[in-house]
Amino acid sequence: MFPSSAQGNCEGWGVDVIDEGAFGDLDLSGCVVAWATWWPGPIHEGGGLAHAFVDCETADQFDALASIYRGEQGNLTMEIFATTFAEPVRATRATVDVHLAGKESSFSIEGVGGAVMQPLRSPIDGSENELRIVIPSGFIWTEARIAETATMQVELPELRFASEHTHAASSPSTARIRHRVASARLLLEEPVAHPPRVDDEAVRLGEPELAAESRGM
Repeated sequence: MFPSSAQGNCEGWGVDVIDEGAFGDLDLSGCVVAWATWWPGPIHEGGGLAHAFVDCETADQFDALASIYRGEQGNLTMEIFATTFAEPVRATRATVDVHLAGKESSFSIEGVGGAVMQPLRSPIDGSENELRIVIPSGFIWTEARIAETATMQVELPELRFASEHTHAASSPSTARIRHRVASARLLLEEPVAHPPRVDDEAVRLGEPELAAESRGM
């Protein structure tokens, strides 16, 4: 993906809400992960930074999800993104306040930031546009509902940005990790490129209700 932000970089928030899932024998149902990402240019050129905020009940759940988001457990999406970061993904345990309302969803993390999503509307009569992108061979998602981010911001020592009226997408997807995981709901995914599939165990992620991702792409 090539950037289209005024600064020439790529940046955004992603949120994953797990309806039902497990890492080995460890139950991950109900956990939420929001991760802020930033790259100085096109994602594939690397040099990026990422920080994951894990909302969970136990230390074991946090350790498992932090490892998954660092690309250490065979999750194809996270493994690929890990190659584009200048350092391992940082992980912090935090409360992620998620409001699920379709294309008007939002989330926030106190003292860090968040995003608010809104539907795309016709400039002629203000009616809501229903747009979808279909990528049959996509490794993150194969079909996404497209909207826009009304506002988005993050304020961290190593990572900060703010923007509005940028891309937002909501989609079910397929995750692949080496440990068995059941059904989960995946939110806010953006395609980069389609690599070869691997034979890791596949996990079907259910229909999402929230899409608050925004990237300056």
